[in-house]
Parts: sequence; structure tokens; C-alpha cells
Amino acid sequence: MATGANATPLGKFQKKQRKKSRWSSETPDQKTVIPGMPTVIPPGLTRDQERAYIVQLQIEDLTRKLRTGDLGIPVNPEDRSPSPEPIYNSEGKRLNTREYRTRKKIEEERHSLITEMVGLNPDFKPPADYKPPATRVNDKVMIPQDEYPEINFVGLLIGPRGNTLKNIEKECCAKIMIRGKGSVKEGKVGRKDGQMLPGEDEPLHALVTANTMENVKKAVEQIRTILKQGIETPEDQNDLRKMQLRELARLNGTLREDDNRILRPWQNSEPRSITNTTLCTKCGGAGHISSDCKATGGEPPQSAQDKARMDKEYLSLMAELGEAPVPTSGGGHSSTQGGAPRASGPNNNQPPPNRPPWMSSGPNENRNFHGMHGGPGGHGGPHNFPPPMPNMGAPPMPPNPNGLPPPWMQPPPPPMGQGPGPHGHPMGKSILACVTYKRGCSAPSAACVRSVETRKTSECAVGWRLTSTRSKKSADNAGNMAKPLTDQDKRKQISVRGLAGVENVADLKTNFNRHLHFTLVKDRNVATKRDYYFALANTVRDHLVGRWIRTQQHYYEKDPKRVYYLSLEFYMGRTLQNTMVNLALENACDEATYQLGLDMEELQDIEEDAGLGNGGLGRLAACFLDSMASLGLAAYGYGIRYEFGIFNQKISDGWQVEEADDWLRYGNPWEKARPEYMRPVHFYGRVEHTAEGVKWVDTQVVLALPYDTPVPGYRNNIVNTMRLWSAKAPCDFNLKDFNVGGYIQAVLDRNLAENISRVLYPNDNFFEGKELRLKQEYFVVAATLQDIIRRFKASKFGSTEFVRLDLSTLPDKVAIQLNDTHPALAIPELMRILVDIEKLSWEKAWDIVVRTCAYTNHTVLPEALERWPVDLFQNLLPRHLEIIYEINRRHLERITKLYPGDVDRMRRMSLIEEGDVKKINMAHLCIVGSHAVNGVARIHSEIIKNTVFKDFYDLDPEKFQNKTNGITPRRWLVMCNPGLAEVIAERIGEDYIRDLDQLKKLLDFVDDDVFIQDVAKVKQENKMKFAAYLEEHYKVKINPRSMFDVQVKRIHEYKRQLLNCLHIITLYNRIRKEPSKSWTPRTIMIGGKAAPGYHTAKMIIKLITSIGDIVNNDPVVGERLKVIFLENYRVTLAEKVIPAADLSEQISTAGTEASGTGNMKFMLNGALTIGTMDGANVEMAEEAGEENLFIFGMRVDDVEAMDKKGYDAVSYYNRIPELKQAMDQISGGFFSPAQPDLFKDLINMLMHHDRFKVFADYEDYIKCQEKVSALYKNPKEWTKMVIHNIAGCGKFSSDRTISQYAREIWGMEPTLEKIAAPDDPR
Repeated sequence: MATGANATPLGKFQKKQRKKSRWSSETPDQKTVIPGMPTVIPPGLTRDQERAYIVQLQIEDLTRKLRTGDLGIPVNPEDRSPSPEPIYNSEGKRLNTREYRTRKKIEEERHSLITEMVGLNPDFKPPADYKPPATRVNDKVMIPQDEYPEINFVGLLIGPRGNTLKNIEKECCAKIMIRGKGSVKEGKVGRKDGQMLPGEDEPLHALVTANTMENVKKAVEQIRTILKQGIETPEDQNDLRKMQLRELARLNGTLREDDNRILRPWQNSEPRSITNTTLCTKCGGAGHISSDCKATGGEPPQSAQDKARMDKEYLSLMAELGEAPVPTSGGGHSSTQGGAPRASGPNNNQPPPNRPPWMSSGPNENRNFHGMHGGPGGHGGPHNFPPPMPNMGAPPMPPNPNGLPPPWMQPPPPPMGQGPGPHGHPMGKSILACVTYKRGCSAPSAACVRSVETRKTSECAVGWRLTSTRSKKSADNAGNMAKPLTDQDKRKQISVRGLAGVENVADLKTNFNRHLHFTLVKDRNVATKRDYYFALANTVRDHLVGRWIRTQQHYYEKDPKRVYYLSLEFYMGRTLQNTMVNLALENACDEATYQLGLDMEELQDIEEDAGLGNGGLGRLAACFLDSMASLGLAAYGYGIRYEFGIFNQKISDGWQVEEADDWLRYGNPWEKARPEYMRPVHFYGRVEHTAEGVKWVDTQVVLALPYDTPVPGYRNNIVNTMRLWSAKAPCDFNLKDFNVGGYIQAVLDRNLAENISRVLYPNDNFFEGKELRLKQEYFVVAATLQDIIRRFKASKFGSTEFVRLDLSTLPDKVAIQLNDTHPALAIPELMRILVDIEKLSWEKAWDIVVRTCAYTNHTVLPEALERWPVDLFQNLLPRHLEIIYEINRRHLERITKLYPGDVDRMRRMSLIEEGDVKKINMAHLCIVGSHAVNGVARIHSEIIKNTVFKDFYDLDPEKFQNKTNGITPRRWLVMCNPGLAEVIAERIGEDYIRDLDQLKKLLDFVDDDVFIQDVAKVKQENKMKFAAYLEEHYKVKINPRSMFDVQVKRIHEYKRQLLNCLHIITLYNRIRKEPSKSWTPRTIMIGGKAAPGYHTAKMIIKLITSIGDIVNNDPVVGERLKVIFLENYRVTLAEKVIPAADLSEQISTAGTEASGTGNMKFMLNGALTIGTMDGANVEMAEEAGEENLFIFGMRVDDVEAMDKKGYDAVSYYNRIPELKQAMDQISGGFFSPAQPDLFKDLINMLMHHDRFKVFADYEDYIKCQEKVSALYKNPKEWTKMVIHNIAGCGKFSSDRTISQYAREIWGMEPTLEKIAAPDDPR
């Protein structure tokens, strides 16, 4: 069958097509031929082949009707068949509409044809949207909970983290649900008010559903086997229960098989608190107060028979583990310490008829435990204990009949492998760690008294709760639950999340409930998941506050130089998990929420992204704040608290639709308003030159209200501050005529003033002429500089008065970093303060300004270099315009002296650009007013020195530096990819988290097969997790075994998403041409937002989604190629997709991308890069070896040469057949059949106005992608290349970048030292 652009048109049409040019302005008066559609039926087909061909055409026709909604319903009602009796749902909506009936009939017809087609061609792939009619059968298995109330059947069936149930479902291809009375806990979150869940009024049972009765029977048989085993086998002899306990210990990282367990620094919980000395006056227990005690006053004492049974169960388990003698047949055991033998119960040789009391989930809490941890009647021998803590005034504790303090009052165990633990055996030797309490106890679960208390509050030891804790790798563990662990599996038990200290968990639970009650004013009956998130966030914030205050005290005591990072964007993302990682609280919080019956992942997903940035610029600022805190620098981030951040992107019918990001609508638990530091900001007015000096008068005032957000360093007790300003109108209305109309208008005018901080501009390129944007830039600068001067003057410890009045020392104590040109007004504003207010001479003030300020350039694109109309300045900031004119006058005088008569150089270097509209060049202002100017990648820094700012470099070469960007490994590895962080830490230790250069040690393992397997396994787990996320949130099912080819960044012409699109179309055409060839399956994901006013970028999104519609629904292609547009790309989505990516697309035209940081994130997380020699790609290739990246395309010199020669896109189009075919398909409507000329603007741009030369790199890009596909078929070699990339990531830590800024620009010295914690003596 001939298809696509290779099909030859016949007759006159062929001649017409030769005469007309597709690129002419005229529209050919002819029928559009859609490339790719069949035009010729091949001869010589057999009868079956002809039938298969006809059936396939019918299937495609029906699929098209279903997809487009063209169901063939007559427009004229008179032509329609009579309708049946209408059927309505409970909301009064008709169900059996004509459309529904027609669609159902077509689906049935298509199903019949597909069934026939599968018979004719077993390899036939149904359409992607086809779902066969579901035929489900089910059966119930009654659970005898009433007959055996002491047995936890549900826990046995579900297993640790639900793995037992998942294994049965997977093995039997069935769905199993536990229903009936007792299946849902009292007060379960999500229960509808007053309504029962399905089957809740029936006896407890397991509902098994599957496609075939055979699968149902298999699942029912396995369930009955588990129930039978639970009834007939004692707890201590139940092999399934033992495996479940072992599995849960392994999932939680608490399984101890040897003494080689390693604890990472980020695993260690906080110092032990003193809650274990809190004694309950009700039950005598420790760790809780009387009001929290669950013991009942009238509880009968435990019987001797129950005690004996409990001891027998415990000793039987210990005997199996080789830790104690087998209990005697008498049911008790003799004490080697002189204790009398216990009475034995009847039928001592038979298994106990009931479960021991310590396994029940009843309300009894106040029991005595004999012989559990040594002492009389025990197995462990005598222990020496320190005297108990005083009772702090509480009634004395009741005496312990065993003569020992209760287990929770015993001293902490010695370090791993050093002497006996509290259970009478060396630490690390017991096989079953305490899996119910999980951390802080080395006893087997059955032996630990802590687990008794926990089981009563948390149901069962094997996790009767379908929650997903942070330490799980359930997809892999579920299938290996019963297998013995290899040495490698034992090393896998290391948990990046850390140990949850007993006291930490208790404190966190207490504080969680305290915040739920007193901060949120809710109880568990009415609280929502969002309330639980806020309670958790406030609980974690509590751990920040003490360190935050201590850090500021430390700064005031030491009086260090302070750096102020000014940026109009801080793309912070979510805060909760990052804070828990930096404070080593994550696992303790996970454990606490688990015990509270909540899922921490669900709570984290509730947090709103703080999307106060457009992309890389804002995210870089966020990474820098993290590194500055982690390196102990006295740093402050200053920006705007936008009420609406970067818009939320929705894709509707393939088009981008913007929705407001009202991220503050529920409040922000991380910020603290500081109205005492509110500052006035002036606008408009006029300038008066008087004998006393210059005055800016008759201004409009807007108040800047600061909101502080803590920024924790990594495990060093440093918490710095990000201060964001919010605009507030002043209280005085200045009403001349107080009447109703005037009053209302005055209130409305207040809103206009507060619009300054209302919204983030959704594009960092096109601000010119927008007064509100200029207001924002001055607003943040004016408020920040007042704050800086205030802090400088009052920065003496113990004083809030102004004690340092000599501003000549300002550069010694203050460094101001301007993040791009947006805060450039800091230079004239600081001059205004020093000259007009502080009365310094111009020369002295200018020296202070230059020595204080430094400027980072982020782009070489001409449209991104800010230029503001002089008229706008004259109206809004008249005094600053005068200052800029004076700066420019002195600047040009200097140039005239150095280059006399060079008028053209003066024009190029002037701060004021002459033309139809006079404009102020803000980049020139920044360079002249700063002592340091830096690019953000080596190639970028060279470009600005050689092209954009060449004249300024010739004038002051010492100013220009390079500071290659970096990313924080805390968020972009430890937090978002813990599996990879663990694998790395197992080989080279954990210090790499603060010294990323240590990743070079991984080169020693590049040929280690086990390490290669571990890295590949982590990547596959991340891919499976992301595939599940896409299926849940995007309703898209993808093949996790395919290559994940990802390009996520702002949609912009220079990012060249269009080059990616051309590759997709080319690959699609090749697969259709040779469907039997062995293709490397790919899932290509593209994500990013287009500025609302950027038409071309929005058309690119439409093209991507249109290509996806065709490719994803083509049965010939099947799963070999999928195209996904990732809607609403943001920090949180990046944290999910980056760890799952195999291939990172960094394909901008050489010389256009300043640096890029997404490329570094992909590299660190084990994705290989296909890219041009642009931005940081150049240095990435140096660090990892160019042979370990897929580099293609023109270099910067090639691009410059092509610019001189001229770029001719049409010549590439005519010369490369596959490029021509792809372009013809786009222009001919193959991807937009309803509107063939939909993409004419993109076609015109690519053919005639493409500044970024997409076609010039097309051929090399396609060849490079072929190399990618070939290598992916060799997983071992692919993973070796991945390891080379990870090992080369050390340079790209933001810690390295900030250290260079500190030493070479700010004159500060970073340190890894910790300051004292809040509860440590100072």
C-alpha cells in the first residue's frame, strides 16, 4: 500500500502541483491531498487479506467517528428514527439519548469487527481508545471474624503495605476488596456523612472480582488457605505472619541481619527529647500525659494464665530465632535468677485456643509484662540501669513487680554492634526488628512492649492500612516477600529517610494534634485532608522556628558580611518535604502520620506550589537560597509576594488555556507577616532642587508589607530568610469632599495601589512599556534597600537602635546581587538614598554603590535585555531619571577620555538609547553600576564578552567573570530520587550530598555489574511510578519499558520544540513505512508553558498535541511511539518526571541558551543528554566525556558563519526528503484534518523567518537519535554511560556556584560548620 508523501498524484493534478508553490501567498484552487492516507490497493491479495483490509478500513472509519463525534445522526429531526421511552438518572439527566444509543451501536459494531480482525490477523493491534466489553464475575469469601475475634484476619490478608493482597491479585489476575462490618475503621477519612460504604452492612467478607471464573476460584482458594492457616496455626508458628513481619521490617529499613548497617546523616533523627521522662499519673507509663492515656480505670488485672500464655508465645518465637531456650511443656519456664516457676495452664501440649493478649486489639493498655526483657522469669540475665528520672512533682510510679523499669524507661541501646541490646542479645543480630514501632527498638516485634501499645492504636503489626510510606519500593518487594535476602538486598535496607526516634514520633503526634485543635480549631470528626496537611506543616515549622531565631541571633552576635539576593522571581515549589529532608525529619513524620492513620504522600500532594517564577531564572534563585543556607552564609532573598503566581496551564482541545494560580487561597503555613518592618515606597511626584538638597515631593505612597519564609540549610541548624514584599495602600484616603461617592472611589483606588504585588508577569522577555511591571521592579528595590540600610545601621548585637552611621563601610558588610536586570533600579535608588537622604557626595556615594552591587546576566537574546522608555521613567520615577542621566554623563565622559572621537562607541555604550523613542538600557546601567558582571556558563560568559557587552569588556575586563549555574542536590536528588541517592551512598558514603564532587568516586564502579543493575533498577522503578502517575492524573497509559524521551522547559522558539516535533513525525513515518522492523519503543514527553501573548509558542503546543492525537491512535504504530504533552509543568511535576527520564532533550540553537539547569537535573538523575554545544551542555560534555553525551548540530562558530552567509531554509526542505515529507504533512493538514491550514504561521516561520535555524540541525539530529535508539537496546552499555554522567555531575552543584560567588564576588567565606541547635547550650 503506498502511503504518505511518497504517493504519486496523477494526471492534471500532478501538473498543477508543479506550477503552484506551497509557500506562495495564493491558495491553490484544488482539493487537498492529505499525505499518509492510502491511495492504491496492492494487487494479489488472498481472500483473507482482502477481508482483513476491508475490516481494517471499517474499524478505522468507526474509530474516526467515535473520536470526532461524527456519528451520522441526521440533522433534520424528521429524518430520525423514533426514540424509545426515556430513562433518567437520579439528577434528572437523560441517559439513553440518541447520541448515547448511536455511539453504543457503533462501539458494538467495532467490537465485532475487531474480534473478526484478531481472528484474521493475530498480530492486529486494536485502536488505543478501544476497550473490550467488560465481563466480570465475582464471589465472596466470608471472614469468620465474629467466631475468632482475637485473630486479625484482615491484617493477614492485606499484609505489609498491602503486599500480600497485591501478590494474590497479581497472581490470580483478580481484584480483591475487603468489605463488610469492621472493614473500615471508625472515623475513616473520606466516609460520606451518614452513608454506608458498599457492602458495609454485610458480614465481613472478601469480594473477589475477575474476568473469568477460573481466576476467581484461584483467588478464593488462596484467601481460604490464609484464613485456615490463621485459625489453625498459632501466631508464633504462622509462617505467613513471620514473612509479613520480615517484609515490613525490610520495607521500613529496620531488618537487621548483620552488623554492617549504615546510617546516613540525613537518616539520623533529631537529638532525643525528654518526653520519655513524662510520666502518666493514670497508668504509670512514660511518654504521655494523663489526658492522653488510653487506659481505662476499671480494667481488671491480667490473669496468671494470660501471662503464662504470653510468655510461652514469646519464648517459642525466640527459640525459633535461636535467641532463647524452647519453652517447657509445662507452659512456663524456670528462672535462672531465682524466680518461681509460673503456673501452667491446661492442655499444655496443645496450641493455645486463643491469641495471646498482647496480640489482641482490644482496649486493654495497663498490663504487666513479665520476663520480656531479662530479669526474673526472663532469658536475658541481669541488667544495670541508671536511676529513673525524678517525677517532676507527679505521684510516684507504681512499683514494677519484675523489679525492672518498663521497657520504654530503659536506657537507649548502645551503638550498633557494641555490646548487648535491651533484649539480651548483641545489637544487629536479631533477624526480626521491631517492625510495628519500626525505629528505636531492636527487639523482635513479638517481644517488644512498644509494639503492643502501637498495635492497639495502629491496628496490626503488618500494616492493616493501605498507606504508602516513603520508604517503600513495593512494586519490587511485593514479588519477593518470601525470598531470602541476598547481601545486596541487605544493603538495600539502608533508608535515606532516616530513623524515627521514639520520642520524636511521640512529640510529632502530640504537636500534630495540638495544631489540629488549637491552630486549625478542628477535631478528627470534621477535619479534612487539607487540615491534616496544615497541621503537619505547622508541626514541621515548629522545628524550624527555634533554629530560625538562633540563626538570626548568631548573625547579630558575629556581625558577618551579609549578602542580599534580589530577584523578581523565586520558583520555590513545595516546601514541606524539602524542609523535612534538610532537618532529617522525614521518616519520623512518616511514622507519626502512619500511626495517626494518615498517608504522608497524600498530605504532601495537597500543598500548593509556590510558583513565583516563570522557569529557570526563578528556580535558580530557589536553589541558590538553599545552598547559601547550607554553606552558612548570612544571606537574604528579597522579592515580591505575588498573590497569583505563574498561571496554571490547562490543555483544552489541544490549546493552552491559562487559569489563575491562586496559591494563597488556603493560606501559607510557611510565611510570617512582619508588619513592624513595613516600608513606604514612593511613585510619581516631582523633583525640587533646594539649597538643602534635592527633594522628591508630592508622591503617591504604597506600603510594602514583608512576609518572611524560613530557608533551612542542610543539617547545619542554619535557617536563613526569604523576605517577600506585598503592596498595601496607606490608611489615609486624603478625601477632600467626604461623600459616599468619594469614599467608594477612594477604597477602589486602594485596590489599584495593591495591584503591584497582585500577579507575576508570565513572561520574562516582553515587559517594555508596561507601567505595572516597572512599578514592581522599583517596589521590590525600594523596600529592600530601606530594609538593608536599617539592618546595617542596627546590626550590633543587643541593640535595635541605629549604632552604625558611617555608610562608607557599607560594602564591607553588605553585598547586593542583582539577578538579571529586573532589580537594576537598585543602583539609582541606592544613589538616591546616599545622596539625597544621607547627604553623601556623589563621588563617595558612587564608590559605595559600585563596591556593593554585582550583576548576573542570564540571556543574550536581544528581546530579553530590558529597555524602558524615558517618558515612562519621567512620569513614574522622575528623580531616578535624573540620577541615571547623571550616571550616564559621567560614564560617557570617561569613555571620551579613553576613546576620544569614537562617537559610535559612545552611542553603543550609552545608558540612553536614541531613536524614535528614547529608552534606558538596563543592562548597561547594571554593568556601569556594579563591580562584578558574570555570565552563567563558560560559553555564555565568553559570548557576552565577545558580542553583546564587548565594548564594556574592553573598558573594564576585570569586572567580567563566569559563574556556571548549579542545582541543589538536596531537592533534585535526595528528595526527588531517594532510590538513586541510596544506591550512590552505599558505594561512596553520604558526604557527597554536601560535596557533590565526590560523585567522581563512582567511576570506580562503572564496570561493577551489581552497581549497574542497581542503577538500572532504580530508573525502572521511577519509570513505573511515573507511568502510574500519568495514568492516574492524565488518563494516559504508557509502556514503562519504552524509552522516556523528555523535553520540559518554557515553550519558546529558541528552545526548538519544533525540532523535536520534526523528529517525532520522521520516526512516525518510518515506523509506518516499515512496521515489521524492530523499533526501539519511545514515549516522547514534552512539557512547558507558553506566555499568554506569545502566539508562536501557543501554536507549537497545539502542533505537539495534534501530532500526539494522530500518533497515539494509529494502530500500525501501537506502543512503539507515544507522544504526551505534560500539562501544567511546574516544580512538583519536574520532581516526578526528571527521575524517570531516560533521554534529556537540550536542543537549543548553539549560542542562545545562557546555561540551563534542567539539563543538570536530568544528568544528576541518570538521564542521558541529547543536545547541542550550548549553555552548560559544553561543560557537561567536558565533565562526563563528550562520548557519554549525544552531541549534534552546529557549534557557536558555525552559527555565526551561517549568519554571515545567510540561512536558506528552503534549500534544506528541497534537499532532505524526510524533512520535506514532514513539513508537507504539517502544511497539508495530516495532523489537522478539520483545518488543513491551521499551522500555516508555523510553516511560514520555519521556511522564511526562523532565527534559530531548525532545518540546519535536522539531519544531524535525526542521525544522533538513531544512535540513541541503538544504544538503548543495550541496557548495560546505556547504564554505564549513565554512571559516567552521574559521576560527572559534581561541578553542577549550586553549592559550588555559591562558593565561587561568595569568595570571588561577595568577599565572604562559606563554611560547613554547624551552629548550636536551639536546645543546645550556647
